[in-house]
Amino acid sequence: ARLDAVAAGLQRGEGTAGKLLKDPALYDELRNASAEIRTLMADLNAAGAWKGKLTQKIELARDYLKQSQVGNPTGPAAEYKRGNVGFGGWAYSKEELPKKIEEGKPAANMSTTIYAMDALKACGVASDDPVWQDALVFLKRNHNAGELQSADFTAKTQDGKTIKAAGPD
Repeated sequence: ARLDAVAAGLQRGEGTAGKLLKDPALYDELRNASAEIRTLMADLNAAGAWKGKLTQKIELARDYLKQSQVGNPTGPAAEYKRGNVGFGGWAYSKEELPKKIEEGKPAANMSTTIYAMDALKACGVASDDPVWQDALVFLKRNHNAGELQSADFTAKTQDGKTIKAAGPD
């Protein structure tokens, strides 16, 4: 009964959806306004209207991500050595790192590392920044190993070949 009442209201042109159904001119106006907004936003972006407005926030995000990298000398896992398997990757947050390490859990994971790397690239981190070399260490060690980061990890492929975590660097 309730659905019938809603459908009847739509047919009578009641409410926003009903008005859109009954008034093609209103629908066309909304489509045109939407297109104009997209054009305006593109023009503002091209003109640099936003330039500098988010610089401080982007810098804060960049610094947080860099400090969150496992093994970063200014972060909570500064003592994590380059030879350890999770070095150079990222955990879900820098706040969780000390507890994870204390519990003997992996200090970093592949999915979070990829997101962090994408974000750092979007923040404009230079290609020669040491963060990338440390991330490469993590990626090389964990490529094709999924989320597993145990140094003694091994698995068999379907054709019987042995896969193991890459060694240091």
